Amino acid sequence: MLKTLLVLCASALTLFAVRPVCAQDTSTPQERQQWADVVHKLAADPLNPELNDQAKAAVKRVMDVKDFHVVVCADAFTQVQNVGKKLRVSMMNLYMLGTAAFVVEHPDQANDSFHSNLAGLTDVVQAYGVILTQSPKDKDKTLDKLAESEKSGALATDLQAKCKAPVSPPAGQ
Repeated sequence: MLKTLLVLCASALTLFAVRPVCAQDTSTPQERQQWADVVHKLAADPLNPELNDQAKAAVKRVMDVKDFHVVVCADAFTQVQNVGKKLRVSMMNLYMLGTAAFVVEHPDQANDSFHSNLAGLTDVVQAYGVILTQSPKDKDKTLDKLAESEKSGALATDLQAKCKAPVSPPAGQ
């Protein structure tokens, strides 16, 4: 009986000692900079499958870490979510990473959800322009509306109305 109990205890200790290594709960400054780098590369080359894979992994990591937070406007997120199936995942990743990149690149404005969301939408619009240049057949009604809003200078105002942002957009936006 004692021998069996010792074997069970040794087995339990072995299980706990050899548990899989879990992902780090916090992000590093280098990792956060990589998130920003990925979103800028993806905005410039949105049809690149390798960059889309990197963006997907970065978005997952942003959501998993406990030391980095981004507030995403639900209405703006829903608008990007309504993009056609072919471009939806890429545009959603761009939007979410664009908001995160703003926080990384402007740490003094980390609590400015209006401007971080505006940055995310701007990345989406920029990428859509590149997509239309590379593949004009990939037009999308939702993205057309966002692009027109940006072109007319109303993107910031539209975002502010959707998200009830208390912060005024900067002059010229």
